[in-house]
Amino acid sequence: MTLSIEHDVSLATMNSFGVDVRAARLAVVNTLDELTTLRDDPAWGDGPALVLGGGSNLLLTRDIDGLVVRISLAGCECVAEDADAVYVRAAAGENWDAFVRATLLSGWPGLENLALIPGTVGAAPIQNIGAYGVELAERFHALEAFDLERRCRVTIDATECRFAYRDSAFKHELKNRMIITAVTFRLPKAWGAVLDYPALRAALDADGIDEPTPADIAATVSAIRRAKLPD
Repeated sequence: MTLSIEHDVSLATMNSFGVDVRAARLAVVNTLDELTTLRDDPAWGDGPALVLGGGSNLLLTRDIDGLVVRISLAGCECVAEDADAVYVRAAAGENWDAFVRATLLSGWPGLENLALIPGTVGAAPIQNIGAYGVELAERFHALEAFDLERRCRVTIDATECRFAYRDSAFKHELKNRMIITAVTFRLPKAWGAVLDYPALRAALDADGIDEPTPADIAATVSAIRRAKLPD
């Protein structure tokens, strides 16, 4: 397989601060086979690569004298269903907010409180993202990753992820070892609105919404976030 590796590339459009630093080498990964090929390529070098999703949780301060890997794996589908839940798998390169909205349009609620969080699906477990009363860990089933040391694909469950408040094993013992390639979420069929967060409840009350739907919650959370955060 031919893998395209660019040299001396600006990362200005690949980070939310728009910092114009340059990468010595850049590889955009669109398939799992490309990721396997890249790990065996001399361009990988000796040090750890910088893996980029949406570039929304980092501040680049200098040029990168090494490899930057942009994860652009795409796809979203329901992979299983039981009496209690649907299991929805999303590739790591999917935009997080677009994924949340796709689940709601498909009739799979459960992630609405996490609407409009910037970044990609693959980055979400690393931070164990959370907002307005819900954490990713509460909806997580398993993830798929590429083990850079063993050079193979693995599946990692919630216990191995060691989720904590805005934390996971990917910030510690699995840092620079795993590249997340897909995440599967368990979305309960017995949906109940999570309205414990005071600001969310107050905003819904202000709009006269007593019994919000998942779409109502996603829209309200998004409005709160837009009012608080710069574009």
